[in-house]
Amino acid sequence: TYTDILYHTRAGKINSFRAKLWYFSTKFCCFNWHLRRKNSVMLTKNQIYDDIVRMLTKDLDIPIRKIKTTASFYDDLGLDSLDCVEGVINLEQYFGIAIDDEEAERCFTVWEIVELVYSKLN
Repeated sequence: TYTDILYHTRAGKINSFRAKLWYFSTKFCCFNWHLRRKNSVMLTKNQIYDDIVRMLTKDLDIPIRKIKTTASFYDDLGLDSLDCVEGVINLEQYFGIAIDDEEAERCFTVWEIVELVYSKLN
């Protein structure tokens, strides 16, 4: 991450342009690829599930063995409310959709989020 780059540079002096470029390229490179794929082909629920699993493991550092379709965000995955808000924001940016707070609060499992994203995309 960006803070890792700051930490590992020599004597605390950083090339901030290079660090920022690396950080934003890792955040948005996959985002742009996904938009091209989304616009050309309709996504299935399994593809959305795979993308959400990738986001959970990458952004929220959840081990992939814990993530199942019936996994609860609070009980099984151990997320708090701040992690859930961050996850919803990432979903909105990644898929290019808007999720209301009420809709997000009704989703307790991974598959419920998949269903929500699928309904928003179609």
